[in-house]
Amino acid sequence: MRLRSLILFLVICLVGYLGAGPFLTLNSIKNAVETSDSVQLSEDIDFPAVRQNIKEQFSTAMTSKAESELSDNSFAALAVAFSDKLVEGILDTFVTPTGITSLLSGENPLSKKADSQTENEKSQQQQLADLWENSRFSYESIDRFSIWVKGENGAEVRVVLKRDGLKWRVTNFVLPDDLLEK
Repeated sequence: MRLRSLILFLVICLVGYLGAGPFLTLNSIKNAVETSDSVQLSEDIDFPAVRQNIKEQFSTAMTSKAESELSDNSFAALAVAFSDKLVEGILDTFVTPTGITSLLSGENPLSKKADSQTENEKSQQQQLADLWENSRFSYESIDRFSIWVKGENGAEVRVVLKRDGLKWRVTNFVLPDDLLEK
């Protein structure tokens, strides 16, 4: 009887930990951003996967925009070729601790003004503190979790976390169309 109780207790603890895992990871990200702890941030965010996923989103959006707007232009292929370099520059803004903080805060990392960066950081910290109240969450499967963060214009950024063993990590940011078109 004692062994059954112990096993039941351990199973309940494990299920509770797995269920709370995404929230613990998001809280860890919030704390890492507030304390500028890049080591902790890199443990909670799979930067290579995030970078690749955002690159694919921007490349697809730019290619389709170039093809539709430049279909009659002979320089369309050249514009599409240069779009990869432009996407790399955009990634340098998005896939950084500051860019990730902006996305989690519902802001566009490309619209930041250099002269008001301190004001933006204070605003972001307040928005990160309100992250739980301004977002919606969903378990998509036992190893996939999403959080939708409302942006400055009402559009939502979807943050995808995946479980690897007992650890949850951010693997993707699904950006709204209006952000991709800028």
